[in-house]
Amino acid sequence: MTARWPDRDRTTIGRYLASLDLGSMKSRACYRQVLHGFQDVVERHGELGQDVLIAWLEVSAECRAATTRLHRTRIIDRFLDHLLEVGAIDRNPITVLRDACNIKQCMPVWRALASRKPEKALAELRRPQPFGSVLGGVMAEHVALMRNRGYKYSSVGEIVEVRPLPAVESGTSGSTDRGNARTLGSGESHEQSRC
Repeated sequence: MTARWPDRDRTTIGRYLASLDLGSMKSRACYRQVLHGFQDVVERHGELGQDVLIAWLEVSAECRAATTRLHRTRIIDRFLDHLLEVGAIDRNPITVLRDACNIKQCMPVWRALASRKPEKALAELRRPQPFGSVLGGVMAEHVALMRNRGYKYSSVGEIVEVRPLPAVESGTSGSTDRGNARTLGSGESHEQSRC
């Protein structure tokens, strides 16, 4: 069974710090201070979630400038990724929020959590899922179907290109139909492409 975090003797933080190649004593002391402060907040709240992240940011705001506090979120990000990787936690709350907002970076999530109204800031961060329109599910199914038929979709700006993938020569199938696909250039309209 994997040891769970937070652990009372804080060996998880000690092992994590030992695994890092931190060059200076100052760096090691900074990492240790940030991670122990984070664990203190987690232990007071019990469950590792959005409330803990906000509480840690609030505690950090008492003694750190906003830029320093946001810079130190990277230490927490890496530590949470490590805990997830070793099985010490079930989910990384920053990754969960990032995925819910459909964004790739963690820093916008931290900025939203550090704002005066975190829920509103997170709501403003949310981006629609791919094909996030009223036709989302239908469009996603269509793309999957066309990919199964050997077509590749790519988009560059406003131009959408649909073309068949190169056929694999198997010896038993006939020739591929490469002439049916058209590429719409920036100057062509849909009407022109049908001619």
